[in-house]
Amino acid sequence: MKKIHNDNITGSCGYLHESFLFPSEIIKGRGAVNSVVPCVQGCALIADTFVTRQFAHVFTGSENIVKVLFSGNINPAEFFRVKNIIMESGVKEIIGMGGGRCMDLCKLIKRDLSDLKLILIPTSAATCAACTPVSVMYDKDGVYLNTMDSALPDKLVIDYAYFDTLPMGFFAAGLADAVCKYFETVRAAGGQENIPVQDGVVLNIGAASTAFVFSEIAEKFHNPCVVLREEMADINIIHSGMMSCLGRYTETSFAAHAFAHAMTASKGAREFLHGEHAAMGLLFQETAADTKKDAEIRELFSCFDLPLKLSAFNIKESEIDAVIDKYRKIEAAEKINLQISPKLMYNIIKRLY
Repeated sequence: MKKIHNDNITGSCGYLHESFLFPSEIIKGRGAVNSVVPCVQGCALIADTFVTRQFAHVFTGSENIVKVLFSGNINPAEFFRVKNIIMESGVKEIIGMGGGRCMDLCKLIKRDLSDLKLILIPTSAATCAACTPVSVMYDKDGVYLNTMDSALPDKLVIDYAYFDTLPMGFFAAGLADAVCKYFETVRAAGGQENIPVQDGVVLNIGAASTAFVFSEIAEKFHNPCVVLREEMADINIIHSGMMSCLGRYTETSFAAHAFAHAMTASKGAREFLHGEHAAMGLLFQETAADTKKDAEIRELFSCFDLPLKLSAFNIKESEIDAVIDKYRKIEAAEKINLQISPKLMYNIIKRLY
């Protein structure tokens, strides 16, 4: 998205060039996975061990499928390992099943091997990764490295049945991530009065989704009906993804996600979901910006039983400097326009710890 959203420049011809990428096709509903017919010319199923054991049986019996086990961690070595398997297999299609990291890996392979057809089937409602044209890369230990442009799936298949037994913590993480993107969009837009129409659309999508989270989901979160579970999945995967695809003020370019990524400098914090990091990142951002919204956001996240203190992420005091250093590097790389002096940083960390 960084490159995509930075394509908003006027060329020598005088036209404004803008690029927006979305999945070519989205199929959703109960039993939607049954609409997937593996390519007879050869197909690779990429999934980790758990997902393969729990969900891949739907494709059992197809002689054209090559099963590729994903380690669960997307790092350069794992990316090249899986990519080489795909290249050597000669398949024409990839089916990616799993959570955000598997989705991101498959999108990077699609980016490099563009002739392949890519079908993504998320088995978690904790992330919008299946719907966005970026991938997050980590090192072998799980420390954040970079967010890079990748590719979108040719088909996104959302089967709500996969989420019936999904622990509510995954829904909570996805909702936190979606809410985070809205507040990041607002902060990064900087209160401009005459914003472009496309940015207004992004803000409206985010405002509507966030209002629904505050007004409807928070109250019923611990006892959701089937319909509410499906609505949460839509917010976490599609609506959140639409904000990422459309907006120039995105999660790759503002403080909440920068801090969320910086938290991976702590070994203890790496055991938590990205959306849980994003929740903490949003509290960091709103405290730094002095918006007076942090109390309201904290109350919402408490309804979702999200960790709301840095110490709750098992971040040791001896790791704080590494987290701050990581944030500063991301801040510089992403050109985040939120001034945080060393003294203010210290006070925020002390308050959040």
